[in-house]
Amino acid sequence: VKSTPAVLGEYPYVVSIWYRYNHICSGTLYDLTHVITAAHCVHGIEPFRLAVLVGVVDFANNEKTWIPVKSYAIHPSFGNRTFINMHAKHYYHDIAVITVCIYPE
Repeated sequence: VKSTPAVLGEYPYVVSIWYRYNHICSGTLYDLTHVITAAHCVHGIEPFRLAVLVGVVDFANNEKTWIPVKSYAIHPSFGNRTFINMHAKHYYHDIAVITVCIYPE
């Protein structure tokens, strides 16, 4: 895939979702306290074990601000899946809204 590295601030609405200090999915910042992502990314994980990174383009950079996840809501019909082929799964209603903890400044 032909690509170029992102520049800091180029995509301020794209966030990284982390579980056990590993990037697991990306999401879209909806407002200051909500992130939209795929339900399969967070389903079955306790919210306190998740964190969100905002405004980072280089995961190797040690200057990360971890934003704890307060809760998430998964689409009530999520869960039915079909196999596209032996290696890919397709989930219906695969959407979740994450609420993050923003501390007062």
